[in-house]
Amino acid sequence: MLLVCGPPGAGKTTLVTRVAERLAAAGTPFEVLHSDDFSRRTYERLYDRVAEYPDGDWLLDGTFYRREWQERFLQLPDIRLVYVTASLQTCLERNRARANGIDERGVDEAVDALVGSVPQ
Repeated sequence: MLLVCGPPGAGKTTLVTRVAERLAAAGTPFEVLHSDDFSRRTYERLYDRVAEYPDGDWLLDGTFYRREWQERFLQLPDIRLVYVTASLQTCLERNRARANGIDERGVDEAVDALVGSVPQ
């Protein structure tokens, strides 16, 4: 199980999509879940879906900017955490280019929160 987290616009979905394509081409398909797949109670619902099949092959994509969300997922068996980073400017530019971009304050808050949550 791979948990890919980072601020909006950092490139998480691009990374997860490419990894999933390569794994599938190698005969090892993974189930992909994006936080965008859920409109409310996002991380609770994402966790519930994965917890139903904890031994599944999962690629999970979301900001996970609250430490408690990361910690909850990290208690699942055989999980690896990957932080995707980009400058605040890059994240803001990519967010502006999206049809469904979020408020820029949200991008800024996620960048700030994630900087403090990266394990050393």
